[in-house]
Parts: sequence; C-alpha cells; structure tokens
Amino acid sequence: RPVLLVNLKRILPSISKSEWLSNSSPGPYTTMRTIDGNRIVELQMHIERIVASSVALFKQIRSNSDSLKRQLPSPSAEQTLSSASVFGTVFKQHVKQALSCFHDKGLQPADWTETRITMLVNWDQMAVEEDLSDSTEATSDVDFNIGVYVEALPSPPTERVSVMLRSMPATMTTAEGKDSKWMEQRKYLEEEKGDCNEVVLIDERGLALEGTQTNFFVIVNDCVHTASGSEVLPGTVRNIVLDVCKQAGIAVKEQAPSLSDLDQWSAACVTSTSRLALPIHKLILHREVTGTTREHNIPQSALMARIVKLVQSHIR
Repeated sequence: RPVLLVNLKRILPSISKSEWLSNSSPGPYTTMRTIDGNRIVELQMHIERIVASSVALFKQIRSNSDSLKRQLPSPSAEQTLSSASVFGTVFKQHVKQALSCFHDKGLQPADWTETRITMLVNWDQMAVEEDLSDSTEATSDVDFNIGVYVEALPSPPTERVSVMLRSMPATMTTAEGKDSKWMEQRKYLEEEKGDCNEVVLIDERGLALEGTQTNFFVIVNDCVHTASGSEVLPGTVRNIVLDVCKQAGIAVKEQAPSLSDLDQWSAACVTSTSRLALPIHKLILHREVTGTTREHNIPQSALMARIVKLVQSHIR
C-alpha cells in the first residue's frame, strides 16, 4: 500500500498520489526510483533538481512572472532550498523516513522491494491536510513543507508500446524547472491518450521535444537524437542515456528530432524513472499535428536494444 508522509508524519487515511498532488499547493518536485531496495538512482541529481526548480521559482516570484502568483517562502526556507548541500541533508532524512514507513518493519533495507518515490516541496499550507484528521503537526526542523509519496515501482509494459504525438500546450513551462503545476496543465493530455504509454509534445517547428513525463530519443542513421537540455527538462535517465552512449562511443546529437524526418527514424524510446529506456513500437500522430490522425510503426533496432541494456547495467 502506498505511503504519504508530510513533514515526516504519515498521513492517514491513505490517499492516491493524484489526489495528494491535486490538493496540494504546487511547488518543486521530483520523482525517483530505488535500486536494490534502498538506493536512490542518481540521488544527487534529484537533490539538485529540487534546488534548481526552487531557485527558478524564486526568480519568477520576484519578477512577478509566476502564473500562480505564489509568495516567497521565509528567508531561512529560501536559504535552505537554494543550497544543494544544505537541502541534501533534509532531503535524505525525509526519503529515509518514508521508505522505512513503506516497508515491513521486520525487513532489512537490503531486502526491500523496488519503489517509486515522489517528493513535493512547497511553503503554503497544504490543502490536502485540511481534511485529514489523523495528520499531526510537523516534526521537521524546516519551515516549509516536504511531502514524500512512496509506492511500488510499476512493472514495465509487456505489450507493444504506443506513444501519441500532440502539439505542445502554450502553458507548458517544464524547461524552467520541475514545478508540480505542470501536472494540472497536462491533465487533459493524460485523459485523452487512450492506451498510449505516453504523449510526446511537438512544437510549432515540427520538432519532437519531450513527453509529458519523459524525455524522447530517436535513432537516425545510427546517431541518437534528443532535444537539448536547454529546450526540455532533463530527466535523470536522459542523463544516463547520454553518459552510456558517450562511454560506448555511440554518436549523439542533442537536437530535437523533426517530424519531417519521420521516415528515417530507425528506432525511438522514452525515458523516465520508472520506464528507464523504453523502446516505442508505434506512434499515433494526433490530428492537431498532421491534420488527420494516423499511425506510424517504428522499427526495432539492435542499437536501441544495446542502449536499453547499457542503461539497465548503469543503474546497477
């Protein structure tokens, strides 16, 4: 059963992650996974993501460009959230407590099953707490909210993977940092994707940038193509793909794939915490992208299979 902790206190009765996030004040967040039960993959990057997203949000608030008109946190909270070394200690404390609550007390950490962990940081009162009579006052030493949701890591899909291509929403702001307000903005895309595993977003130039929850890669002429880190929110697994390709001597071009070259795509995948590198078998091109909805099958290449294995080996 999933576990939610807010400021180190378990929230009861249990609620779904979507309910928690929908009813919480938006803020910087990150989603992680464990390996070998108790190790966080790319731990430092997740700490730095929260810090970078917080700093970006502080700048937006000061410049009056935050669409949600949020307020700055207290000076001490801003100081903590602006330093990876200071926030890192707090981060680890909250994740450790949440993992301990999720697993049976009789199990040693080495025997824990794999989990997916979502952390949300904000500094307004969390609306979700108002209806939860079993929640108690925070015991955390920081003067901002930290919510941690732990759930079993989803199993990889066993069927052929389809991905829908849709036009990028005008409200999309993920490149500015990982802010949970995007979860609300992307809700209509999630509701309309049908059986597709993910929705990949196409900009006005016809370039495939990223998924709603993933980064996107294609192979063209034995070269891996993906949007540059300045155009998208670089995920932890995206960075792993780039690293393993460099180590293996696989050519990479940080340039967003173009739909005009679709017939040259010899393979494609999406990457995320739970998916790692997940090969795509079929694209559904939405009518808003091509005028009429149509399907396009993606070949399966030996090079993509090699990259998938390299990523799996890396996290071990």
